[in-house]
Amino acid sequence: MPVFDASGLVDDHWIVLGDADPLPAGAPVLLTWERIARDGEAAFAGRDPRGVAISSDFDVAKLLPLLPRIGLVVVKPANFKDGRVFSVGRLLRQRYGFNGDLRIQGEFIPDQVPFLVRCGYSSFEAAPGFDLDAALRLLKVFAFNYQTGLADKNIFALRHNQPAAGRA
Repeated sequence: MPVFDASGLVDDHWIVLGDADPLPAGAPVLLTWERIARDGEAAFAGRDPRGVAISSDFDVAKLLPLLPRIGLVVVKPANFKDGRVFSVGRLLRQRYGFNGDLRIQGEFIPDQVPFLVRCGYSSFEAAPGFDLDAALRLLKVFAFNYQTGLADKNIFALRHNQPAAGRA
């Protein structure tokens, strides 16, 4: 499935590698956590960006020492009912300060996209059959929120000329 963000379809320049594939030079590569854990520093050889793919039940604290060197984290939920992806996003963004691309890949529904954005997700790769137009429409409909989140335009703050909570 193509990758999209809040503005629509985007080019995905990341190369997905299997656990036995050689690391190419001059390209950003997406590796599994298992490969990074197995290869250690060799997984980060060269100057090319690295990404890591994790499941939604992964202990994201294991990524903490590597986050400054990771440009993409891909979270793969077990299914669209797997709410752990929201917690993973908040943990990576708020607690651990990850500022790279945070992507969900797999089964989720358009109704979840605005909430995923509020939890810090910046790109999406949905399963076949996903209604991209509905997801993009929902992002416009729910562009403002009363409760604060990571990517919010807070209605209260806008009405009262105040910065949203947690922002300077």
